[in-house]
Amino acid sequence: MEPTTWYPYGPPQGPAGPPAYGVRPPEDPARPLVVLGGRGLSAEEKEQVLLFLGPRTAAVNAAVIGLMVILLLYVFLSCFNRDYWTENLLLLLTSVLLFTAGFALVCLGRSRRRHQQAAWEEGRGDGAWAIEIYADRMVSVAADRRLTIPFSAVRRAVETPAFFAVSDTAGRCIVIRAADLTPFDAQKVRETVFSRLREPQREVRGWILPALRQPLPIPVFSWETPAAVVAAEKARVCCRQGLREGLWFLLLLYSFALVLGVRLANAFWLTPNYVLDAFLFSLAAFVGILAVCGLAFAAVVAAARERMKQSGELPLYFGAAGDIILVGDRRYLERLPREDLLIRKTRRGWEMRVRMGKGSRWLADIPARDLPNPAVMDIFSRP
Repeated sequence: MEPTTWYPYGPPQGPAGPPAYGVRPPEDPARPLVVLGGRGLSAEEKEQVLLFLGPRTAAVNAAVIGLMVILLLYVFLSCFNRDYWTENLLLLLTSVLLFTAGFALVCLGRSRRRHQQAAWEEGRGDGAWAIEIYADRMVSVAADRRLTIPFSAVRRAVETPAFFAVSDTAGRCIVIRAADLTPFDAQKVRETVFSRLREPQREVRGWILPALRQPLPIPVFSWETPAAVVAAEKARVCCRQGLREGLWFLLLLYSFALVLGVRLANAFWLTPNYVLDAFLFSLAAFVGILAVCGLAFAAVVAAARERMKQSGELPLYFGAAGDIILVGDRRYLERLPREDLLIRKTRRGWEMRVRMGKGSRWLADIPARDLPNPAVMDIFSRP
């Protein structure tokens, strides 16, 4: 009889090898370590998430205001002209009013866009979602969106008594509510997510307080396969669109130009009128400031676009599947009704915008020369 080389009843019973202390077995990146189900956030919970993920913005604004107060005191002390004290004081007060109005409008616009973006990322489905945690990433899946946050791209992770919140470098966020967790699930999230992050990335504002004894059912979603796909390299950030959204910065820039004009009018003269001299000098300074800021802005946009290409946020893909339009990149995918995608034919190609509330948001410009077959755009424009 030949020796037996297989064991139909399990592994052979032999002496065990030495234990491997402190060695973690290799993890399959394609197999989720934790899968959870949950529900959408309420308006109050969204406000809490924005508060915890963005407190540094308030600190930055306070620091900017403090620096501006110091700068304005310096301006008043250095630019005050006793010979034209009435005109000088009115011009300096005008610059202060312009700066205050511009700064307030810029902050208001940023806050409004941030809330619109938060509502947009949260989706418009029935609120059910599934969270999959892998060895190197988190994935949030809902009926109308799919978001992936690699642990290498996590900007901040916060634990509070009400939720876990993990945001990435693009400003997107995955939130897991305490009301949707059992104690076992909360501990698994803490072990699989927070243990993989560096100390500066994670923050604990209090231990989470799970509210469930039994886990929620995990929803299953089906997504359409697009019949046509186009890619847009010129997307998300654009000099032209940035200038449209940043018109309120002109008030800030002109307030600086007016101060510079007052200072030049104190030292030089062009006309017998002091106010007219200050106005002419301020216009010349404003043109120079616009030229410098324009070049700097173009450089910032180019750097941001390169960073987005490296992180996978560009190119932006559009897919058409019946009455559904899929929009996304390697990390984020959005499922939209066809009527929410606004397409406008331009001289060079097509402009893609998405409907948001009463307005719309620019997404991408697709030049006709970048498409091997421009007729594919007819599928997206079809009613």
